[in-house]
Amino acid sequence: MEYRKLGHFRLAERLAQGGMGEVVRSLDDRGRPVALKTILQEHEENKVFRDLFIREAEITFQLNHPNIVKAYQFEEIGNKLVLVLEYLDGVNLREVLKLLHNQGMSMPLPLALMVVSAVLKGLGYAHKKRDKRGKP
Repeated sequence: MEYRKLGHFRLAERLAQGGMGEVVRSLDDRGRPVALKTILQEHEENKVFRDLFIREAEITFQLNHPNIVKAYQFEEIGNKLVLVLEYLDGVNLREVLKLLHNQGMSMPLPLALMVVSAVLKGLGYAHKKRDKRGKP
């Protein structure tokens, strides 16, 4: 990212980037660490991406599960849509797996099963979630 500030957020570092968006560790105006999810600059004007992102934000606010980060707010800063999420400090699983691989090791099976189980619990909750009208 080329910028160091986005609205009232101070940007620290990119945590992840995908084909459509990115997540950046930031500090809000109270100094609280948050994760900002945004659409990549090259897709900001794409109505389909914007609509998908807005729908994702709407869904995220309905989720309340210990294995899913909390959504704090959704706003538009300039032309940039910003989903403000809970920031969880810790080790990135991708980095752990890379480190293990580089040392010729693998994650112990009980630990791998625990991680997968936690992910699947959150995913299962999200996929079973219904809105107030009973719609998935």
